[in-house]
Amino acid sequence: MLQLAAYFLKTPTGPFFIPLAVSRIAYGLFFAASGFNKIFVEKNSAAMLNTITEAGIPFPGVMAIFVSYCEFLSGLLLAAGLSARLCSAVLLTI
Repeated sequence: MLQLAAYFLKTPTGPFFIPLAVSRIAYGLFFAASGFNKIFVEKNSAAMLNTITEAGIPFPGVMAIFVSYCEFLSGLLLAAGLSARLCSAVLLTI
């Protein structure tokens, strides 16, 4: 179990570090900006709630807020390089 946790917390190094870092930062900032807009822009919050309601997801009010905060926080952590694999798994699930 400890090895699995260490795997998800490890950051890759080596000759491909710069292209991976640039793409990680770009994707992280994209998701952080998307989550920020869904949290703080009323029109986008309503659109997110409408989308989740139409999809038939249970507890749409709670899930809209949860997904928005997951996008924002995971995007920030991904851009910073903290727990990049774990944050990528969260964003992939979303």
